[in-house]
Amino acid sequence: MNQVRKNIIINDIIGFLSQHPGALVSTIAEDLQMSVHDVEQQLNQLMADGKVYCIDEHGLTHFFLEKKPNRSRTARMEETRQTVYQCILQHPGMHQAEIARTLGMSSQLVEYYLHTLEISKDVTSVRDEGGYYLRYYVADQRIDRQEKTLLKLLRHPIPLRIVIALLKHESLKHNEIAEHLSIAPSKLSYHLKKLLEGGVVEVHSYGRDRGYVLIDKNSIASLIKKYNVKLQKDVAIEQFKGVWDDLHYKS
Repeated sequence: MNQVRKNIIINDIIGFLSQHPGALVSTIAEDLQMSVHDVEQQLNQLMADGKVYCIDEHGLTHFFLEKKPNRSRTARMEETRQTVYQCILQHPGMHQAEIARTLGMSSQLVEYYLHTLEISKDVTSVRDEGGYYLRYYVADQRIDRQEKTLLKLLRHPIPLRIVIALLKHESLKHNEIAEHLSIAPSKLSYHLKKLLEGGVVEVHSYGRDRGYVLIDKNSIASLIKKYNVKLQKDVAIEQFKGVWDDLHYKS
């Protein structure tokens, strides 16, 4: 897109927001007959320039022209920046969508602040082995390679559920895990393979039977607690708390 086209879009967006404060991206795009992608790009630029700000309510992002003094705008932007930073500090290894859900912010707004935090070298990102997600960490937070590997695995709900089941039951066969988690055997095999490769679980033989066990139960339980690994709604949270209390008491 050339600069002339960008300027036209920006002027049209500013004109629209002056008449319709609080408009959504989809509303702006529909009225101006532009693509949502083009509107999002220029809104991000307008926010970076301090001409537009947004408010997230109930999962919807409303855009407004900036009319407050520059110092207030700067303070508000810095506050949001710090909110994103603190989220990463408390939940290392989260990806963009997880951060947005946790903070109740739009994904595009989180993307903007992640970009500024990376430019200032306050946070770093590591791409998943599958290449799908970028996971974020505070730059000076000391997390070793093994912990990052574990965090990447445990940020996914199914591996986390497998780990919590093994924390409670010590050793489980493949079919027992599938039954506990109500998961298809093929999907379970995929995630168990990842946990084996990541050094989280190992296989023990009991005669003709084979069971999966955690290699270091205490370390994994401590990691979940230390880095606030978010337990999904379908995970038995109270079970993990009970297991943690037992391990803590024994140690």
